[in-house]
Amino acid sequence: AAVYSHTLRFESRFESGNLLTAHQVADHHYHLTLRRDLGTSRHTQWFYFRVEGMECNRPYRFTIINLMKSSSLYEKGMQPVVYSETLARMRKRGWFRAGCSVHYGPTPPTMSSSSSSSHSSLSGGGMGSAAAGSSLYALSWEYTFPVADDTVYFAHCYPYTFTQLQGYLQQQLALPHMQQRMRVRPLCRTIAGNVCPLVTVTSYDEDGMKLRPSVVVTARVHPGETNASWMMKGFLDFVLSDDPDAKILRDNFLLKIVPMLNPDGVICGNHRCNLSGRDLNRTYLNPSRELQPTIYALKMMIQALQKERHVIALCDLHGHSRAQNVFIYGCDNHERPEIRFKERVFPRMLANNAPNSFSYAGCSFIVKKSKEATGRVVGWREHGILNSFTLEASFCGSTLGEYSNTMFSIRDFEAMGCALGDTLLDYCDPDQSKAVLILTEIQRTARCRVLQRLGLSADADVTLTDYDLEAVLEDGAVDSDSADEGEEPARSRSSAATAASAEAARSCNGSAENLLDGADGGDAVDAVDAVAAAGGRGGGDAALVDVTLDAPAAAAADDGDKHTSGPLEHTLLNSSDDDEPQPKARKGKAKLRSSSSDKPPLPGNKVSAKTRARTGSRGGRPLSAAVSSQFLAGAAGVASSSLSSSSSFSSRKPAKANQISSTTTSS
Repeated sequence: AAVYSHTLRFESRFESGNLLTAHQVADHHYHLTLRRDLGTSRHTQWFYFRVEGMECNRPYRFTIINLMKSSSLYEKGMQPVVYSETLARMRKRGWFRAGCSVHYGPTPPTMSSSSSSSHSSLSGGGMGSAAAGSSLYALSWEYTFPVADDTVYFAHCYPYTFTQLQGYLQQQLALPHMQQRMRVRPLCRTIAGNVCPLVTVTSYDEDGMKLRPSVVVTARVHPGETNASWMMKGFLDFVLSDDPDAKILRDNFLLKIVPMLNPDGVICGNHRCNLSGRDLNRTYLNPSRELQPTIYALKMMIQALQKERHVIALCDLHGHSRAQNVFIYGCDNHERPEIRFKERVFPRMLANNAPNSFSYAGCSFIVKKSKEATGRVVGWREHGILNSFTLEASFCGSTLGEYSNTMFSIRDFEAMGCALGDTLLDYCDPDQSKAVLILTEIQRTARCRVLQRLGLSADADVTLTDYDLEAVLEDGAVDSDSADEGEEPARSRSSAATAASAEAARSCNGSAENLLDGADGGDAVDAVDAVAAAGGRGGGDAALVDVTLDAPAAAAADDGDKHTSGPLEHTLLNSSDDDEPQPKARKGKAKLRSSSSDKPPLPGNKVSAKTRARTGSRGGRPLSAAVSSQFLAGAAGVASSSLSSSSSFSSRKPAKANQISSTTTSS
C-alpha cells in the first residue's frame, strides 16, 4: 500500500450525510464513492460530508466516481457548496459556492476498477455488482483550504435537514401572534416512526373559514432536492409574515402545507427514495398505507378537503439537476376544449412576478404515460385540480435577466417561494381582467403557431381543430422531467423550426417569449431501525416535534441561523477563484458578503424589503382584507370568464427576487 505524507479525515455519519468511502490516490487527491439510496441499486447524486486535518493553501482534488447520470449541471459550470466552521466563526460566513477545475464525465475504467474491489464488500456498495453493468460518471473538483485544521463540509446543494424544519416550526409556534395564523399537527408517521408535519395557515380569528378555498403545497418528496425546502421556507416566511399581501392570503385562503414528505429519506441521506426503496413521486395512483404512508395520508387529506371546499391549486416543489432556471410541469387539458390553456395562466403570472428566475418558455404541460403516477398528474386527473403543478428549481442557476449566468443562493430559492405566494393573489384577484388578458395572449400565440405551421398568415380566417392545436403544442417538446430521472432527454426540434415558431409569435404578439412548447423543463428493516434510533422519540412543544436529532456541527451552529443562511452569494459560473468566488454585482443589491446583513428574516417579521409597483392594490382595484366570496369567484373566474377582450396585456413591475426577504439585521 502506498504511504502518503498527509491524509484527510472524512465523516458523513450525521443527519442527511452521504459518503460511503474515501480512497486516497495521491497526497492531495481522493476518490470518493457515495452510498446508493437504501434498498435500491441506483440513485447516487446527493453528497454531504465533512473533512478535517487539512493543510492550508494547498489544492486538494476530490473525485466522486460512482455517479449514474450521463449529464449534469456541473458540466455547465455549477460548483458544490461549502461550509467552513472557522469562516463561520470568524467572518460570519455561511454556505457558499466554491471549487475550481470542476469536471463531470464518464468514470475512466482504470479508476472504477481500481476502486471497486475495495468498495464492493461494504454495506450499500458504492461500486458494487448492481452498478457493474451500468455506465458510471465522475464529478471532480479542486479546493484550496484557506485555514489549516479546519472542519469543512461539502454538499451537492445547500442542506436542509429534518432537524432544521422542526426548529423552524417550533420557532414560529413560540411566537404569540402565530396562534392566529398557523396550526401544526402530524399528517402521519413514516416507516421509521418519524412525524410528517402538516402546517395549516389561515386567519383563525376571522369569520367565514368554511367559505375559503384551499391551496395545497408540498415539498421534499425527493430527499436530495434541498432547494425545494428553501423555496418552501420562503413561502412559509411570506404567508406567515406581517406583509399586507400575506394577511390577504390568510384571510381568504386555507393553506395546507406539507414541508417535508419524505423525512426518513432526508434523515438518512437518500437522494430520491424512502426507506422502502420507492420513489414516492411514482406511488400516487395507489399508495400503500404501510410502505408510502405520507403519500397515502396526503391523498386522504386532499379528498377530505375537497368535500368541504374548493382546492384551487396543488403545487409540489422540486429540484432539477439538468435544467437551468425555475419552471413548471403542468397538465394540458387537451381533452376539455372549454378549459384548454387555462392551466397555463398561473405559470405565466409567476413568470411576470419572478422574471429573473422563472422561465415560462421552460414550462411543459405534456402528460406522458410514465408520469401518470406522479403527484401533479394524479392531482389533476383523479382529484380534478386544474392547477396541479410541479415547481422545479435548478440546482444551478438562472439564464434570465439580471441573474443570467449566476448560480442560485439560498436567498434566491426563498424569494421564489415568496413569489409563489404573491402569484396566488394575482391569480385569484377579484378583478379577473389580468387573467383573461393572459389567457387571450396564450390562445393567440398558439393560434399563430398553428397557422404558421400550416403555411398561413396570422390573420387567416380558418377554424382550427383540437388536433391542430395538440399537434403543434407537443411538437418537439423535451421531457426534462424524464431526463432528471436517469433517462436520456428527447431530441428537441430543429433550430429552424424553433426560429419559425418564434417568427410566428412575433408577428402575432410582438414577442417570442410566450412560446408554449419550451423544454419539459422533470436491508430495509435495518434502515428503519437506524433512522428510528437516530430520530428518537423526544417530546417537543408541538405534537409533530417527536424527533430531535443531533445535527452535525455545521448543521446546528450555536449562533443561530448563521450556518444555514449566512452571507449568501450569487457566484459567476466558471469562476476561476479556488475558494473565494466573487459575486456578480446586481442593481439595487447591497454588499453580498457583509457579516450579518444577509441573515434570513426572523420568523414573523414584516416582509418590508419587497419593492413593488403597487401599494395595496392589484390591477387598479383596491383589495380589502375580507373578500372571501370575491376571492372564491376570482379563483373560478379563469375557467368561466369571457375571453372577448381586445386590450393588450401590460404586467405590473415585478419585485426583484433578491429583494423579497424580510427586514435584515445589523451587527
